[in-house]
Amino acid sequence: MAMETCSYNDFEDSFKNFIDRCEDSDSIKQANQLAGRLKILDCAVQRIQKSAERFDSRTGCRGNGYNSLAKVGNILRFRCKEALELKEEYLDKKIRTWSEAVESYIQILRFAELLLKKNPDSLYPEQTAETFEKYREFSDHLLSLNVAPFYGEAVAFNFEENCRRFMYSLAVSFASMSDVFGGSILSKIKRLKKSNYCRDYLLDSDALGKQIAEVAKEQQIYFVKSFFNFTENKFLSSIRALPYCSTSYLHSLYFGRINVEKKDGTVYQVPVPTASINKNYVDVRLVTDYRTDQMIGTCLCSFFCRCESRTPSPFIMFHVHGGGFVSQTSKSHEDYLRQWAKKTEDSNTVSRLQFSSRGSLSKGYRRSTVQLLLDAE
Repeated sequence: MAMETCSYNDFEDSFKNFIDRCEDSDSIKQANQLAGRLKILDCAVQRIQKSAERFDSRTGCRGNGYNSLAKVGNILRFRCKEALELKEEYLDKKIRTWSEAVESYIQILRFAELLLKKNPDSLYPEQTAETFEKYREFSDHLLSLNVAPFYGEAVAFNFEENCRRFMYSLAVSFASMSDVFGGSILSKIKRLKKSNYCRDYLLDSDALGKQIAEVAKEQQIYFVKSFFNFTENKFLSSIRALPYCSTSYLHSLYFGRINVEKKDGTVYQVPVPTASINKNYVDVRLVTDYRTDQMIGTCLCSFFCRCESRTPSPFIMFHVHGGGFVSQTSKSHEDYLRQWAKKTEDSNTVSRLQFSSRGSLSKGYRRSTVQLLLDAE
């Protein structure tokens, strides 16, 4: 289902209704500031959208970042409209938070407009000696933006409601873990007292957003990695068993040069990947609910194999998980990958995600049942 948006005229209708029914002067003041900022946002979104259409005509699709920026701006306007339609106490505080989110997003759009101005014919800005200082100056300005609203009241505002609830829970967990991570026992107690033993994160969205914004700037990568790797904890894994499937095999692929034939007949040589971790391989997990005669690895059966044998198929689903090249391994995602492997047998529902195997890991796959997961570590 597509995310709902609204025009500025729709927002104005809600704004007028709010002014008519509201009796609190502070709330009316905050609503007027929000309306003024949304006018600026609306103009910026229209300019970005117009520029995005220029690139669409060249690429033949709507897949560029400027379109995404405009769409998120429209969703932000809709969320502000929703806030004005609420009937609850302390509405002035909620409206102020949305107004701050709009102001920060306007600054982000201004940076996008700067990129468009400097690079009118390219989606990707060229760094020259002339533009470098200007980009760096504006980038430093972006780093100083107030992003706290996007982690509190406005967390995951561009997602559906069920995703927003999940992300809010994730944000509360993130903030709470930061109070007990690292430092001495005395410093942990001090942090816990300051947040009212994490209750503030549950009850006050402003406190939640400020904590996450501060942690994101001050904590080391090790904290982020520890938080998102928490699902791989052995104790948690033992509480809920993974769905059974016949094969879950971790295999190391070593890098080598790849020659790709181009349309004009020439050959492009893909360079060998390099990384700061000094590894010359990447771990790939093969997950499937069947076996073939020539499939790599071994099944998960005990004592003797009870797996169903199938004929080879030329299709494979290739899944690359997130984690910012910092956190999570294939273990974090194995639960739902196993479910996919079991539920998509012989189905074409995910055929758009499939790639031809052509002699890759295994000589045989059944359609839509095999998932490959690149390990980030």
